[in-house]
Amino acid sequence: FLYADLVLDQLPDDKTIKNDFNSLVDIAHSTKHLVEKVMLISSLDSGEKKPVVLSEIVSKIIEHDKVTSNIRIAVEQTIDKNCPPVIGDDKQLRQVVESVIDNAILAMEDQDGVIRVDLRPISTSDDSPERFDEVQLMISDTGVGMTEKTLTQIFNPFFTTRTVGKGKGIGLAIVYNIIQNMGGSISATSKPGEGSEFLIRFPVRKTS
Repeated sequence: FLYADLVLDQLPDDKTIKNDFNSLVDIAHSTKHLVEKVMLISSLDSGEKKPVVLSEIVSKIIEHDKVTSNIRIAVEQTIDKNCPPVIGDDKQLRQVVESVIDNAILAMEDQDGVIRVDLRPISTSDDSPERFDEVQLMISDTGVGMTEKTLTQIFNPFFTTRTVGKGKGIGLAIVYNIIQNMGGSISATSKPGEGSEFLIRFPVRKTS
């Protein structure tokens, strides 16, 4: 891509030819991005799994996005600082949270909106409801929402609704694989015009 602009300047002054060339460059960019995603997915197992305080990661990312995102977007947060540590790679966990929040921001581009973030410990056992075995992260937005068809494809590595150059985070397919590899789960609900909600559950550090 280094010489794309130089080649474009050397092309005949023909709108059709230049449009075709720009289309080829866009396809090349998309292919490069897809290859990078596949390579990242294939290397996910190399992450170092250790206890991570997820509340600290989420809080720092929210503060960062408040500064860098559209000022028309408000962030409402409920973060339980007493959540037990989760087991995973801290860099990968940061990528997961950043990517889901990035998607929420893009869903409300050029409009007023609200992102809600809720982090809390939960118990999946009826026998010991006081013993937390997961940490639940809910991230929702009041953006454009998604159709049922789009919702069924968002974790597919070959699917995207973004144009070239849009977005700053990893794709949802990689988010899905990171969470699966650490023993967690992710799901999404959405309706057109009613925003989206992502629900992520992370396993906590086992204590004796």
